[in-house]
Amino acid sequence: MHSITHAFRIAILLLATASFINCSGLSADAGEDTSGQTQDPGDGPGQGEGGTDVPDPEETSVSERLLDATGLVGNVVSETVRKPAENVTATELVYESTDDRPMALFVLEAKLSGGIAVTMTTPFDEGRGNGLQTVTDQALAVDDSHTTIYAGTNGDYFTVSGHPQGIFHHLGEALKTDFNETPVRPRSFFYVTRRGVAATATASEYEAISAQNIIYEACGGGAVLVEDGAAVENPSNTSEDLAANPRTSVGVSEDGKTVWLAVIDGRQSGYSGGYTLSELAQVMDALGCWSAINLDGGGSSTFYIRTDTSEDSFSNPDRFEILNSPSDGSPRKVWNGIAIIRRTL
Repeated sequence: MHSITHAFRIAILLLATASFINCSGLSADAGEDTSGQTQDPGDGPGQGEGGTDVPDPEETSVSERLLDATGLVGNVVSETVRKPAENVTATELVYESTDDRPMALFVLEAKLSGGIAVTMTTPFDEGRGNGLQTVTDQALAVDDSHTTIYAGTNGDYFTVSGHPQGIFHHLGEALKTDFNETPVRPRSFFYVTRRGVAATATASEYEAISAQNIIYEACGGGAVLVEDGAAVENPSNTSEDLAANPRTSVGVSEDGKTVWLAVIDGRQSGYSGGYTLSELAQVMDALGCWSAINLDGGGSSTFYIRTDTSEDSFSNPDRFEILNSPSDGSPRKVWNGIAIIRRTL
């Protein structure tokens, strides 16, 4: 039933977007010469065509959501909330699990309204990438008064030669259109349409969605964690996924107007033990995701926010701060990242 419902939702999204393009007279390249993703003026923060309310982080904290919907949290040690921009909220939750493991969870909630959008970052801001670079250095290469970055994480898995393992779209251009067959793992992708609607889908759905020419930003991912508003019980049966590890995930609301990025630290005894994929699925479901996928994890998992929001911050090389503790001991150089931005002309 889930696969049928999910396929139906994808079909509706494609038809709605195609109808918008035809009725408005936009070409296939609409949005590339201006601000990219457009906003639906009728959609208020966290509410869209379906009228589904998304929990407001100012009303329902991350810890409350996890306590209410999962059996993972035993004791909350601390919860720190930061707002790098309007409609962008970053939460750092330190807690002890119900089996007495220390945990450090980082959650970014971004409502795609008021100019807030999503972009992919690459090393040195070159669309096809040029080697590897930390996500904060990638952000520095993009960040300016026209594309202001407020927060972000790492993105897709990548090869040792410095190429993404999944598909990749940036600024409306399809730069990689296939999924690597090795290493063998479940494949999926996260994307944002030209209208600024976010979604996730499986690799098998990519060809049909891409053929509609609606994708503005996209990156590949791994196992599906949340589908049709319910956590997937067993996202993957590989030994790596059944073990507790550092993880990164992206999820979206049913209306596609709220995006969650989450990082759990791990492999650090006495600080944070990490999640299995099943535990990560429970967390993304509890946050409010209608769908969510796993991204590259381990030493790649990185969560950063903008801490300098002054007018002259663009000259400050330290305007981004990594909040989590990457398990390698320092931020890993990766191929791409997902960033929350505001674009201005």
